[in-house]
Amino acid sequence: MSGINADLLQDVSREEDLIRRLMEIIENLLMYKPGLFHNLLYRIDIKEENLQILGRENLQWELAKMIIKREIIKVYYRKKFG
Repeated sequence: MSGINADLLQDVSREEDLIRRLMEIIENLLMYKPGLFHNLLYRIDIKEENLQILGRENLQWELAKMIIKREIIKVYYRKKFG
């Protein structure tokens, strides 16, 4: 729905693999398609002001973990109240 075509499950068997795959996607979006990056944040429901609290050294790592956490929360609420 965000306009990003990426196979997240390619070569993913552990949480760290998923985070690294997300980091690659985030880095690519930040460098080449910032508009799609902002669209992704909107679709996942992460406010841009939340990015200000993230450190610049591990930005992609922390953002990938934030995305996973947000998606888990959304799945939980859908299952509980859906």
